[in-house]
Amino acid sequence: MKISAVICEYNPFHTGHLYQLTQAKKTQDAVICILSGVFVQRAAPAIAPPHVRAAWALQHGADMVVELPLPYAAADAGLFCRGGVSIAGRLPNVSTLLMGVEDDDGALLSALARIRAEETPAFKTRLQAALSGGTGYPAALTEATALTAAARGVDPDAARRFLRAPNNLLAVGYLCEIFRQGLPIEPLAIGRQGGGHHDKTPHGDFLSASGLRALLYRGELAAASRYLPAGAAACDGRLPDLKLFDALCLAALRSLEPADAAALYSAGEGIENRLLNAAARAPTLAEALEAAKTKRYPTARLKRLALEALLCVKKDLCPTLAPPYIRLLGIREAFKPYLKDCGGILLKENKDFDRAKDDPHTAALLRLNERASRLYGQLAGIPGDLFYGQRVVVV
Repeated sequence: MKISAVICEYNPFHTGHLYQLTQAKKTQDAVICILSGVFVQRAAPAIAPPHVRAAWALQHGADMVVELPLPYAAADAGLFCRGGVSIAGRLPNVSTLLMGVEDDDGALLSALARIRAEETPAFKTRLQAALSGGTGYPAALTEATALTAAARGVDPDAARRFLRAPNNLLAVGYLCEIFRQGLPIEPLAIGRQGGGHHDKTPHGDFLSASGLRALLYRGELAAASRYLPAGAAACDGRLPDLKLFDALCLAALRSLEPADAAALYSAGEGIENRLLNAAARAPTLAEALEAAKTKRYPTARLKRLALEALLCVKKDLCPTLAPPYIRLLGIREAFKPYLKDCGGILLKENKDFDRAKDDPHTAALLRLNERASRLYGQLAGIPGDLFYGQRVVVV
């Protein structure tokens, strides 16, 4: 059986995601989604709970959905890719990783991922030189990769153009981790349809997730529905309260001691002190982020730091390469025989969680994700237990 995994957010699930799954199923027998939980990589609450987004995926071509837990789901690209790829590597018979890309150039993708994975002394020297010049880490990483590619006979301008596209960049991160972890997984790249990742303008039958979120938060469900496959438009009318979320993050930053801030996962080089000082003066989180950002410390990293302050995500929560557990969110009835191949690696029922808690690191990570789920329930006005209280979705 040919099984492909895809690391995804489906925030929300839209026609571009449907196209990707449909294309993948032309060559693959099954697709397993590794889906972010209640918070996504942009350090914001997901537009719907994970069990709802898992149902969207299962209704439109996915065969099984597991969770990418915090802190991996809301981390920098490196940890995000590491966590997702590690889970894919532990799932039996996964031979490809499905990736959306802006440019379908497999040779360039592989060459750039090799450079990132190897981290040769020459690459590290170029990276440090860019950082020393005041360049932010993402841009410095791109420049070091392009210059190293040039030394290997690759057009550096082509490398830079490739790495400026968000989906291409994420694909490089995924393949880099596949190389680093020595996994027998091949990339399955499918071209992105419609506009760019952050483009909020419709292109035919496609609109980006950011564009759809803007419509949904304005209450324009009818306008959004064209780009949401049947069933995926139902968010139960309970979108997370982003103003409340921002206020809680700001309050967490204002109440944080410097020593505790320094222990947060994204802290380092004094960035946490800069954000704490800005939060103490700014009336809103947005203004605090604007005051604290620099060329070296972009808003994205500061937003993750604010979320980590709210949820108490510390560096010692990420000591291992892989997430120590895999939580099953949903599965198609016809795919249930695959569960036998998985043995005991999946957490499906309360007894599985109780067993997993015997490991201190796993227990700490489960507590973090339970905390995050309770917070999400408050933001979205959803009563009940969104973590242990949710049954596996079966379609």
